[in-house]
Amino acid sequence: MAAALGPATHGPRVVAVNPSDGVPALEIYSPLHDLPTGAVVLTAEIDIIDLQHDPPAITTPAGLAGFTLCAPPTQTREFDLVRYCARPR
Repeated sequence: MAAALGPATHGPRVVAVNPSDGVPALEIYSPLHDLPTGAVVLTAEIDIIDLQHDPPAITTPAGLAGFTLCAPPTQTREFDLVRYCARPR
């Protein structure tokens, strides 16, 4: 999973992992920080990792206001990864 995620390429990023107990697989990127509910964060990239395959496959990734897909989704037997980048202003 860490290899598929790779380094941040568009500036500061947030990585969301579902379920949250999957975070230890990303310790290569330490330090990791939990964001409190309702926290405001400025970021240029949001990477969403789904370890539960729920839904089981990505057909059409959901939209995020102010962001666009910046790479094709990655699907493996172990996880799904969707990468969003902030739209240029």
